[in-house]
Amino acid sequence: MADLDRSLRDIALLHESSQMILSGGDLDSVLHQILLIVRNYFATTSCAVFLVDESGTELHCKARNGYEESRGKYRVGIDGIIGWAAKAKQLVSVPDVRQEARYLMGDPAVQSELAVPLLVRGELLGVLDVESDKLGFFAPDMVQLLSVFAGQAAIAIDNTRLYENERRRMRQIELINLIARSASSTSRTRELLVTLCELISDTFENADTAILLAEPDGSLSMQARVGNRKPEKQVIPAGLNWSSLQESAPRIHNATPGSAGYWPGVFGTNTREITVPLITCGQMLGVIVIAPLADVEISDEDLYIARASSDVCATAIRNVQLTEELNRVANNDRLTGLRNQRYFHSAVEFELNRARRYGKPLVLALLQLRNFTRISEASGFNVADDYLRNLARNLQTQVRSNDVVCRFSTDRFTFIFPETDGNQFRAIERKLKSAVEAVSYGQTDGNKSLEAFIWSAIFPSEGTSAAELLRLLMTRSQASERKVAVASW
Repeated sequence: MADLDRSLRDIALLHESSQMILSGGDLDSVLHQILLIVRNYFATTSCAVFLVDESGTELHCKARNGYEESRGKYRVGIDGIIGWAAKAKQLVSVPDVRQEARYLMGDPAVQSELAVPLLVRGELLGVLDVESDKLGFFAPDMVQLLSVFAGQAAIAIDNTRLYENERRRMRQIELINLIARSASSTSRTRELLVTLCELISDTFENADTAILLAEPDGSLSMQARVGNRKPEKQVIPAGLNWSSLQESAPRIHNATPGSAGYWPGVFGTNTREITVPLITCGQMLGVIVIAPLADVEISDEDLYIARASSDVCATAIRNVQLTEELNRVANNDRLTGLRNQRYFHSAVEFELNRARRYGKPLVLALLQLRNFTRISEASGFNVADDYLRNLARNLQTQVRSNDVVCRFSTDRFTFIFPETDGNQFRAIERKLKSAVEAVSYGQTDGNKSLEAFIWSAIFPSEGTSAAELLRLLMTRSQASERKVAVASW
């Protein structure tokens, strides 16, 4: 009958271990399930699972039941029964720990110990250590069963690690895809930088994240950040040794003055920060700074993800910067620095859509200088250019930040005044004429100011589409020009 009970126990144990392998849970859950099975089926005093570190020289306690916290680390081949079992990759059973020279004293009540290596394909993952307060507790049949169970436990741990590695790879691929999609959906560097900070922070478990870009003087200035900690440094001055940042690999820094590879610490001293250089086409654009939470471990896989994402981030940032520069060149008037006719037409559509959405009025205006062409030919084009530059600056000071001022052609300027009706525009018209009169024009017979004609078209009272309003604006200007021509003749 006793043999039958033991067989039933063995079958139940093997069934539970098989279920554990198939569960696909996280590492902590699997480790605690291992300890629960050992305690339930073998009535041991204490048990623990030790996993080997990346160097392969130390075993660290990752789950314990009845174990003292002071017994958290063993050196492979040096410390205790656990260290020797790991070195030999063979189980070590000690019937009486008092008679074993390699035994390290822990719980005084312990009488016997069994250390079983956790092996998968000959590779050491760790050691399952089991202790009892009875002498000779681990009989041969129990040792054999625990050895089989340890093999099953090792497979479960290995599966969990493979799953976590795969999950990290998927996280890396997902991050890179999100970065690429974000870069393709925005043409503004600022928006992209904020989005990148948010994506990287989420990937590194809500780490504080900042992006600093290189300035012409060699300093690094913060352009975007996310997180709870307020940065202590917005600018990293030039002149410090940034040679470590020029490398393409991310680095972990402890922001402590005097330490090797000192990094001043964006989020404060005595913080762990990962610096990820942003390098594309051999040019360093800046650096991503990641400050993980204190209880979050940084693995080699995390650094690999950081490096892979940095390459994509650097390319995305540079592409958006180039797009902004191209847009600036394409949409700006080179002489005055104002927006040009190309930008004006796109801005009209945008502002009209917004005016319709919020039910607000809008005014389009055209300002033309009288006799500018004739006078510029007489005085020279250099004088005319200086006049236009001065006039552009003066006009810009007379409008609001959300108004649009464009140089439409040689002697014409166009304006968009959102949320402005006809009555409000009359006051603006007077200011614009005064701005023209305030700018002198150098001539052979002294400095004089020019006269300006201003026409307007109002949405929605005078037109509801861009075509209607622009046609009305040009019709009014042409009609006025014909009257002036007839009067002059």
